[in-house]
Amino acid sequence: MPVALGAAAVGVIVCALVVGAATKAVRPAALRDALESLGVHPGIAGVVAPVAPAVELAVAAVFAAAPWSPVAQALVVALFGVFAAAGAWALAKHERVPCACFGALDAHGELGRAQLTRFGAVIVVVAVLASTSPGWGEQAGAAGFAACLMVASAFILAGGAGAWRRIRADRISLASARLATRQLALEAERDG
Repeated sequence: MPVALGAAAVGVIVCALVVGAATKAVRPAALRDALESLGVHPGIAGVVAPVAPAVELAVAAVFAAAPWSPVAQALVVALFGVFAAAGAWALAKHERVPCACFGALDAHGELGRAQLTRFGAVIVVVAVLASTSPGWGEQAGAAGFAACLMVASAFILAGGAGAWRRIRADRISLASARLATRQLALEAERDG
């Protein structure tokens, strides 16, 4: 595999994991609800939901730094295998389980075929990487991971911009209401 193609494949997998982790970290209740929809006990889902983003980020960091490492490859395959198993379970149960793992890119997504397809693609990439060396070291991988963190941050910030505008508008309207209330109180004191 040419170095550029290997780097691109690793970058896509790492960025997918980072964006997914960031989305889950911002909305842990959505992940907990999805797990419960799959039949996971609420207590277990409540523990897994806040921990899952950290696990996903750790796997992304290890894979970015050493994608040729059998340990890193096994971690990526196992993690995407879990996602695929969740998708397969949802398909088998004929259950519509919302999944917005990639934020606004997948806002109306559901667990199912997409996870199975991604798993298949990851297996192919990892199998090819296992037989080659990507041609970069841990420092370059760490720099790539940092770049993916910045991309994920941009996605989260872009997604939150609308919410920030609504919150800001509410704050302004509350400030206007407080000012109007004070004005009415002052007028009442003058008149009374």
